[in-house]
Amino acid sequence: MGDVKVPRMTTVKLTIVDGDLEVERDSQVEPEGASPIQVSGSVRCYGHAAFGGSLQCADFQSDEGRIIVRGDLKSAGDVEVRNGELMVEGSLDARSVDVDKRLSVSKDAKAEDFDVGGMLGVSGSITARSVDVGGSFKVGGTAIVDNIDVGGSVDIQGELKGAKVDVGGAVSLAGGEVSDQVDVGGSFTSSKPLKFNRIDVGGSVILTEGGQGGRVDVGGRFESRGSLTFETIEVGGTVEIGGDGDGVAIDVGGTFQTSGNLTLKEDLRVGGRARIGKALRLNSLDVGGEIEADLVEAQDEVNWKEESGQGTST
Repeated sequence: MGDVKVPRMTTVKLTIVDGDLEVERDSQVEPEGASPIQVSGSVRCYGHAAFGGSLQCADFQSDEGRIIVRGDLKSAGDVEVRNGELMVEGSLDARSVDVDKRLSVSKDAKAEDFDVGGMLGVSGSITARSVDVGGSFKVGGTAIVDNIDVGGSVDIQGELKGAKVDVGGAVSLAGGEVSDQVDVGGSFTSSKPLKFNRIDVGGSVILTEGGQGGRVDVGGRFESRGSLTFETIEVGGTVEIGGDGDGVAIDVGGTFQTSGNLTLKEDLRVGGRARIGKALRLNSLDVGGEIEADLVEAQDEVNWKEESGQGTST
């Protein structure tokens, strides 16, 4: 069959459309049998519409309203929903996805680019080059996304593998790797080990199982509940490492604490009190308050208010 137009408030059954499919407001398209609805051309929806099974098409476009696909949505081209929302009760696979309001996917989602004005929720895993969301971004599985730009919050239940994360609010994920930069205005939490290049957070950071990375710059509090390898840590408030710390330099405005050894190639500078669970080995030390450590070995200058333990300068 050639082009098909579904009138307003109508239910039709289709299997194959050899052309374009137009669906008017408040209409429903049902598949004939278990096979997906296959459209060789474009699908255009004008207002609320529902598809009773999986849908395959060359590209998909909707103007206003809520679109429901009760199955998988696969588009060889783009998926565009203007001034509306899209609910896919299966998986979503497209070249690019642009939804003005809300996008919900019950299984996996894959596209080069996702651009969502409101909320993007994926119950499975997501694979993309970029994700740009105005509100919140939630993923039930893993996220393989090069660039994440979200105005509100990000919640990834699985690992993240990407290059850049830029979020205005809070970020929560289950470890992974960010090869370039994490830039978060609020808080950042990783429940599994994280490999990173740079973390820049305005509020607080919690690495539940530690990690390995480069630069850390936090306005408030930084906490690694496992051992941490790093280059530099610069924090306005407090720093706590629940294990060993190995890096180049640390600069903390408030207090510093680690339960294990701390080894630095350069300096430790703390405005308040410093507590080292075991040995401290570094180039130079400058602590505004007192320091506690089993052993302090410094190659250069040592300066603290009150010492507890043993200090040596070689």
